[in-house]
Amino acid sequence: MKSMEKTLANLYEEDFSVWACRNAQLLREGRIAEADLEHIAEEMEDLGKEREHSLASQVRRLLAHLLKYQHQPSHRSRSWLGFIANARAEIEWVLEHSPSLKSSMHVMLESEYPRAIRQVSAETGIPRESFPPECPYTFQQIMQDDFLPE
Repeated sequence: MKSMEKTLANLYEEDFSVWACRNAQLLREGRIAEADLEHIAEEMEDLGKEREHSLASQVRRLLAHLLKYQHQPSHRSRSWLGFIANARAEIEWVLEHSPSLKSSMHVMLESEYPRAIRQVSAETGIPRESFPPECPYTFQQIMQDDFLPE
């Protein structure tokens, strides 16, 4: 058993795909003691973090496009509306598959809003000071299909 543990631990560093398949097989067969539990636990934690990072990225993307839509009315385009709709769909997907993250949306809006401002300022040349210091939209607003800030 120890040699298989060492082999699996080595595989984790050498060939992640083979490591994952072998551990999945061991778990399906109920051979839990032979699995590389330490690295499996680490990977499970990372999956949760990835989902949260994906959500934050989509929230930032949505906020950025809403800000551009609001502050650059002469530049509005159908592609912006497409970006907004796509970001909403991505956020919905993440929240459907990880509903526990919905409880942190208020905090995520607060943390991603300044990042969205930095992005929009860099892309448009609009000074950061031109934007409200706190997010002017609620989570409910940004997720409404018909919400577009004027």
